[in-house]
Order: sequence, then structure tokens, then C-alpha cells
Amino acid sequence: MLLRRALVILSTILMGVSALVLPASPAAAAVHCVNFGCDGLKVADTDCKANAYAITGMQVTDSAGTVTGRGDLFYSVTCHAMWGDFTSLADAYSGTLYLEFSPEYGGVNQQRANAAVSGKMNHVTTLLGWQRSVRMCAVTGMPNAFCTPWR
Repeated sequence: MLLRRALVILSTILMGVSALVLPASPAAAAVHCVNFGCDGLKVADTDCKANAYAITGMQVTDSAGTVTGRGDLFYSVTCHAMWGDFTSLADAYSGTLYLEFSPEYGGVNQQRANAAVSGKMNHVTTLLGWQRSVRMCAVTGMPNAFCTPWR
């Protein structure tokens, strides 16, 4: 009886020590995608930020010429995909952010990753394969869209 009690206590101690020593299960690995396989994926869920850089940018201004937002169009060498990263700088900012693209061999321009942006915030669009002409646009209450150059 005493031996059995000692074994129960010892096994309880060993389980507690192993929980402290053994590493937790690993976090889910980032998804690797390439070109069109990245379409619609969130940048944060992929390994696309590795070897990525801003290829062009834009500023959004109000009617007084005050900068109310800034955005960059990024390209990932790792994934051969692009995405937009936009930050609105004004509390009163209100607009729609989207990626516009032209199919690889021409055709009608299309929009993807539409998002309503309001107040001070940062928004990152979903990914879009690079074998297209792509630009990021922000539309505010003004009649014109503010866009990056086509890439």
C-alpha cells in the first residue's frame, strides 16, 4: 500500500516536471504559395513577407491637400505575389480600399480585396498573383480614386 502510494506520487511529480520541460506543440507553419495560388490568402498566414518590398506607393489627400492616408503596393520575391498595405491617418477618414488588376493577357479590369476603411487604422489586402498588372486604389468621398501606378 505504501509502495503504491509512493508510485502514484512519483508519477504525478514526473508528469508535472515533463509539462515544464517538454516544449509546447509547434505553431502552425506559414503556408507557402506561388503566384495565382496565393490569390485571396491573407499575407499573415503565408511566408510571403520574406523577401518582400514596396514597389510603389500613394498618398490620399482631402480637399485642403492634407494627407489623410498612405499606402504601399508590396511584391514578394518568395511568393511572386502582391498586396496592398494602407494606413489611414485621420479620425474622420472614410473610404474604400481595393486592388485593381488587368488579366495577364488583357481583358476587362477587375477589383479584388475591397475593404471599407474608416478612422485611423491600418489595412492589409489579401494577396494577388503577380502575373497581372496591379494597382492599389483608395476611394474617398471625392469623385476620384487615389491609386498607385500600375505594376
